[in-house]
Amino acid sequence: MTKQEIDKLLTSDDYNFLRENRHLGDNIILLALGGSRAYGTNLPTSDIDVRGIAINPSKQIFGLEGDFEQVVETNTDTTIYSLNKMVRLLTNCNPNTVEILGCRPEDYLYVTPYGQMILDNAKNFLSIKAIDTFGGYARAQYNRLEHALLGNGNNDEKKLDMMLHSMQCALDAFNIKHQQSKSNLELRILSNEEYKEVAKEKYEQERESLGLKLADAIEQVVRNNNMSAQDKSSKIQSITDLYRNSLDRAEEKYLDKLDNIGNDVGEMIVISGDFDDYPVGDAQALLRELHQIKSEYGNINKRNTKKDEIHMAKHMMHLLRLYKMGTKLNTDMKIHTYWDGKDHDMLMKVRLGEYMTGDGMRVRPEFYELLKEVQDEYDYSVKHTILPNEPNYDAINTMLQTIYMDKYRV
Repeated sequence: MTKQEIDKLLTSDDYNFLRENRHLGDNIILLALGGSRAYGTNLPTSDIDVRGIAINPSKQIFGLEGDFEQVVETNTDTTIYSLNKMVRLLTNCNPNTVEILGCRPEDYLYVTPYGQMILDNAKNFLSIKAIDTFGGYARAQYNRLEHALLGNGNNDEKKLDMMLHSMQCALDAFNIKHQQSKSNLELRILSNEEYKEVAKEKYEQERESLGLKLADAIEQVVRNNNMSAQDKSSKIQSITDLYRNSLDRAEEKYLDKLDNIGNDVGEMIVISGDFDDYPVGDAQALLRELHQIKSEYGNINKRNTKKDEIHMAKHMMHLLRLYKMGTKLNTDMKIHTYWDGKDHDMLMKVRLGEYMTGDGMRVRPEFYELLKEVQDEYDYSVKHTILPNEPNYDAINTMLQTIYMDKYRV
């Protein structure tokens, strides 16, 4: 569709909510294309996604009314954010929203002077938070892709490699974010012998723990003066039987681990090193993310993850797009939403399934070569990023104050 056709579409009854919703109407200050049409990767049949920003009503600025945050209209794939929420998302470099600041001029459907102020302040929202957000979104996209592929057939060796890669990306992003702190954290895959030693140590610890619990339980029975000798003997025998059953289960679990080395991929990767002057909350966040990655890969074969070729190819394309966009942010602080030239051709080849096998169930090796090239570019940009440590909050606050004071004539 041409821009004129899209403009006409926005005046149709399907989009009456833009004019009738009490939070929108005259409060809208910016509308833009979103999704594939904003990226330049759309097909003739692609949906029209609209993204926008609306000024918060005065009661939400000067009164007690809560932020409306966003209006979502699923029938037209439209999302309009409140100005306050959009600013919060932008200062966190949220990939799904920061792209609205980097559209082509012709992809902006409606821009007021207030909307233009937001666009003019685009770089003030950027910071090294983008390393976390874009890297995180790319890892999530990578995980979706690999989960879908692994769902078509279990491959523990590949699953282990992919899990290590996802975890390493998370660790790299963490280290970049905390360049002023010191650490020697590293991830690695245990050898089979090391895995056996770890399994044996855990088994012996469990045996010791069960033994201590047994001794404590028996002591409590012996000290119970309200029980007869016969009752005590029966109770002790019952506790001992339970202990033996637990011990047998622990031994079975241990022997099963030894018989299936390599299958328990979640236990094959270990982290070692130490933290020095890291905020506790950040360290906990890293460990939570690593645990989440482990859980996601562990659940691959517990749910249906099969994707058709079209959806798989879109996952692959968006993975590359996120890395490319993150690279642009790191190298020249440019928000690159629309893709043309060689980058566009590359993305479209991926989207159209040229890197899928004929049955649509597997990815051709050439895609992983392309992905590694794009990832290497991104990793290099992360290590040499020119992004500031934090957004320019003074400039953003000044912008918000100017908008609201002018809008409500304060």
